[in-house]
Amino acid sequence: ISYYHVNDNPPFDDYFGTGDAMQAALRKAEGIAPLPDPAVLVGEPGCPFDEMAYCIHRHSRQASGPFLILDCRLINQKTWDFLFMDRKSPLFARRNTLCFQNAGTLTDAQRDTMIAYLGEAMAHGNRLIFIFAESGGDPSSLELHLRRHALYSTIRLPALRERPADIPGIAAHYVNLLN
Repeated sequence: ISYYHVNDNPPFDDYFGTGDAMQAALRKAEGIAPLPDPAVLVGEPGCPFDEMAYCIHRHSRQASGPFLILDCRLINQKTWDFLFMDRKSPLFARRNTLCFQNAGTLTDAQRDTMIAYLGEAMAHGNRLIFIFAESGGDPSSLELHLRRHALYSTIRLPALRERPADIPGIAAHYVNLLN
């Protein structure tokens, strides 16, 4: 589990770039941030998923609470059981933003547990963000379930090759970080 602190305030405009495609994704993120519905971020591996999820968190009702990133690939059964069965888990706290990276890697049993948790998350005032990095394959069963039940808002993040005008700004951002 990774934590971002509320006081972290990265310069998103520099990082994301100024191209039309990414600015459209940012506008959509800011538009859905106040909504209670889960958000789904889709795009190719390497897109700035975590940063976009944090941007949604910063503009949400949960902005004063913790932002937690859980990588579904790294969650073993013991951790999974703690997350979904122990009342001390961050999933049962209030006003958290919970970002599930690599959500497409969940097993069918984990997907069913996640789907059952969706209602409880909203009851606790938690915001859920799911990240699906597409690599040309079929959508995961969780993503298909969310689509069928229209339970979320989607933001498609454009690949860097689709926005070459952003490369100088992103490069400058990293050069400034290194200096």
